[in-house]
Amino acid sequence: MKNLRTVQVLAGIGRVLSKIVFVFSIVGASLCAAGIVSFALLGDGGLKIGGVTLRAFIEKEAGLSAAETYAAMGTGLVFLVAEIIVSAMAVRYFRHELEAGTPFTAPLARELRILGIADICAGLGASIICGIALSVMKVVGQTANNVSYGGSFSAGIGIAMIVVSVICDYGAELRRGE
Repeated sequence: MKNLRTVQVLAGIGRVLSKIVFVFSIVGASLCAAGIVSFALLGDGGLKIGGVTLRAFIEKEAGLSAAETYAAMGTGLVFLVAEIIVSAMAVRYFRHELEAGTPFTAPLARELRILGIADICAGLGASIICGIALSVMKVVGQTANNVSYGGSFSAGIGIAMIVVSVICDYGAELRRGE
């Protein structure tokens, strides 16, 4: 039973961390969206603070053009939306696991498997969307040379969740006496 308590403590920590990631992702996505809208609607440099426009500050400090700033905010928004989806699913999984008191149930194993698949798909989807968008910007002449999202994604965590879900499913079979 000592190990089960450890698993439950880790599930509680996972739930808290997933909630933190969820909230920070919402805040980040909101700021990216607000930045895009601010630049588009306020024109001439966007928000002005102390006589300096936000666009001028970004161009000076980060060395990004207006097109690159839009690209950076857009890619950030896409990846943060993907993270919102995955972290919300993780919060739900950990809540269900804590309610069940064990990860070794067939429904929880299935939910963890779906979470792993969602993690892989969200990262891959965000990478594809951003890659296409940045490529289109380069083709139409809007330089986005200084903007990069890494060009790849990691499926490691998603694969690990799928593997652990199979182990949890096996544990559920043992609990049922199959």
